[in-house]
Amino acid sequence: MRPVLFFIAVAVFAVSGFSQTVPAVTPNAANGISSMPRNGKVSPDFSGVWTGIGSGQTPAGLKNTPWPSDPGFTPQGSAKFAATDKTKDPVATRCLPPGVSRMMSADSQSPIEIIQSPQSLTMLFARTYQARRVYWDGRGRLGLYDYWTPTYTGYSVAHWEGDTLVIETDRLSDKAWLSDTGFPQSAQLRITERLRRIEDGKVLQDRMTFEDPTLYTKPIVVDRYWQLTPNVEIGEPSYACQERRNNS
Repeated sequence: MRPVLFFIAVAVFAVSGFSQTVPAVTPNAANGISSMPRNGKVSPDFSGVWTGIGSGQTPAGLKNTPWPSDPGFTPQGSAKFAATDKTKDPVATRCLPPGVSRMMSADSQSPIEIIQSPQSLTMLFARTYQARRVYWDGRGRLGLYDYWTPTYTGYSVAHWEGDTLVIETDRLSDKAWLSDTGFPQSAQLRITERLRRIEDGKVLQDRMTFEDPTLYTKPIVVDRYWQLTPNVEIGEPSYACQERRNNS
């Protein structure tokens, strides 16, 4: 029997007080995805369970972008990377959340479920049992003096550019790693994602741009791909991170 979905309460715990509607989007038949599912026939609907392609490829041969061997560290970034103990992944050794970059890494063993409303997305992550919220309900990006405690998933707002959802995330914790190899991130990190359905809507492309002028001299751009997996449900993991840590 498949696992029972436990995330319902998480997905509905917050209801936005904004009433602004999503601008109408004109379908573009030339992109090959005009017949994809749409939320209220306005914007593409990303709802469903998606499994990352990992080291594989999509049916059209697209692959996840590897991290650059030289990301262009600033002196501060180089010092922080050198001081990082790569054998002590904070996720594995301290049970800390992985952060947005690694949550969206399209690992083949870590499916996500997306629940879409007319003005927001809720992403549910199988491996970490976490939720991420993205809004396009009229709230804007935070200003320099707007208070928001940095978190592992940060503050995410979005807008539509045709059939592409552009997500901007900042106010991120500097405790997370940007990559599995220990690339660091600072509180100045800003992530821009361009999310769209391709290959007849069966593949989700997430083009991620990382800008962190404190640690890197230039933006880092990677593509991540997820395949739609219709008959899969996201359930609670069979173990807790703390259990695995205590038994190791």
